[in-house]
Order: sequence, then C-alpha cells, then structure tokens
Amino acid sequence: MPLAKLPAKTSSSGADAAARRVASVIATSRMTITHRYSHTINGFAVRTDALGMARLAALPDVASVTPVHKVTISNANSDAFTGTPDAWTQTGFTGKGQKIAVIDTGIDYTHADFGGPGTTAAYTANDGRTIEPGTFPTAKVVGGYDFVGDDYPFLSDVPQPDADPLDCAGHGTHVAGIAAGSMGNGVGIAGVCPGGRVMTIKANSPGDDSFTTLSLLIAIDYAIHSNASVINLSLGGPAQLAETLLPEKIHEAISANIPVVAAAGNSRQNIGVYPMYPACFPNVIAVSATDGLEFDTSYSNFGSPVFISAPGTNICSTIPPGPSSYAFASGTSMAAPVVS
Repeated sequence: MPLAKLPAKTSSSGADAAARRVASVIATSRMTITHRYSHTINGFAVRTDALGMARLAALPDVASVTPVHKVTISNANSDAFTGTPDAWTQTGFTGKGQKIAVIDTGIDYTHADFGGPGTTAAYTANDGRTIEPGTFPTAKVVGGYDFVGDDYPFLSDVPQPDADPLDCAGHGTHVAGIAAGSMGNGVGIAGVCPGGRVMTIKANSPGDDSFTTLSLLIAIDYAIHSNASVINLSLGGPAQLAETLLPEKIHEAISANIPVVAAAGNSRQNIGVYPMYPACFPNVIAVSATDGLEFDTSYSNFGSPVFISAPGTNICSTIPPGPSSYAFASGTSMAAPVVS
C-alpha cells in the first residue's frame, strides 16, 4: 500500500480540487483509497500495485508516491543501574512538568502505576474501542489516541482508528513504566522520571509486532501538536524507511525542540554499516542496551549512530494484568525509555 502525497496546500480550495482530481483517477483505475489525510500530510493511502504507483507518480497533482513499510518493535529495575535514585536526591528532578510521548502499542491506563485502579476487573471491563467515563485520561496518562484500532490487521485490512489507546499487547505499557512509572504509591516500580506524565499514542495493533510508516507519521505529528517534551520510539526498521516521509516528520519534531529517542535494535549488527531507522536518522538519540553490569549484550546493535547506551536486560516494568501486573523484559526497547 503506497502513500500518495499531494503538493503542500496553498489554499483549502486548491487542496480540495487537487484531491478531487486525484481521487477521480483512482476511481477509474484498479486502485482503492483506504484513507484520505489532510492534517499530517495532504494525500491518500491507496491499495494498488507497482503499475498503479507509477501512474499515480505521473499525475501533475501528486508530489510523491512512497510505499508504506512495516517497522518492528525492538524488546530489579533500571533505576539502580543508572544511579537514578541518587539523581532524584541530589537534583530534586523527577521529571515533573515533562510530557513523554510513548508511540507504541498503547498504555494500560487502568494500571496502578499510571493512575488507574490497578485491578484485573478494571482492565478486563474496559472496551478498547470506547473510552468509559472516568477512566481516561488519568493524572499520569494525560492524553493520547489509537491510530490503528484493535481489529487491524487481522479482522480488518485497513486501520480503524478510535479514541481509546488502551494497550492490549503489553509492549507500550512496559516501555512507559520504565520511563515514568509512579513513585511512592506503595506498589510496583518507579520509572526513571516518576514525576513525569505520559501520552500514549497507539500506532501498533494487538497481536502484531509491527507498525506501518503511515501510522508512525500520524503518531509523531500528534505528539508534535500535543506539545510533547520528548518522543520515545522503541521500534525500528530497514533502510527503506529512509525513502519514506518518516525522516521529514522526525526532522519536524526535532526542529520544534522535541527530542526523539529511538531504540538501536536487537540484531547485534553495526548500524553504521547496516542502518536501522529511525535510530539512524540525523539528530535522533539512538540508544543501545547494556546488561546489569554495564557490559555489552549479545543482542544490541552498535556502531557510530549510537548516541548512548542504557540498561536493557531483564528490566522489570509494568504490563497489563495477568498472573502479575509486572514483568521482566530485555531489548533496546527497554533501554530507550531509560533515556527518554
């Protein structure tokens, strides 16, 4: 599925006219519009083949045509490894006033470490497609959106966005707990910035370990316009991502003074030679993982694009309720939020 981007809008009427002309061509061809976008980008997501992409690219109203790629999730507390408790004591800084945008699988905002009741009943009674009154946002999870929906890609082959970013997979909840799990509430863990707040931007569906570049574009744009303090991307993909609109949108975030932190990846390869994106985009803070003794791991990527290393092995953090509401996980996904 490619993304057909129209020229930058000179006026709403001009943009609408261009969109109608392109839509007319698509309607008379063997192509299907899956989404029309006008905020993050001015364009269409279209289902077609290579010939259709070539035809779209030749249209005078189309500025570019780029394929939609998939990006994979990259997978005692990290606080003790980094000396974080000492930093809290010596500086008094716990992240208060900061808003961390976690672009991931969502967050279990019913969790006790995120301002919810912290019960299995509260989580299981929550319909992930609808926000039940009084459940979201919370004092800790201050906003967010689901840009894919719970049915994609298994029950629906196109995203079905909704307002409820509840995590049905667990990865985003684990990442968010490392970044900003609550401190002093008598349960669980404390994140690196326990005084910070989080924004949950769901760009990955449950049961699928990948994102699309399109969902990431929209999610990053949402973070920018929601005044995020920092964006965490515990995910990564191949060199083809450099040929999409993703580097342009990440540059927009960084130009707005919003740091972008990304996992370096778990392939144990030199990303200076074999790039991994978004970690290798200019000015992105790429994070590799160490173990509890600050040694290299057997899985973390490395190389000149890596800006910093952080603990990423056997990190305990929050998860949606099951046998427990906490679990250990390893990966550069866990290292990135230590830095965020």
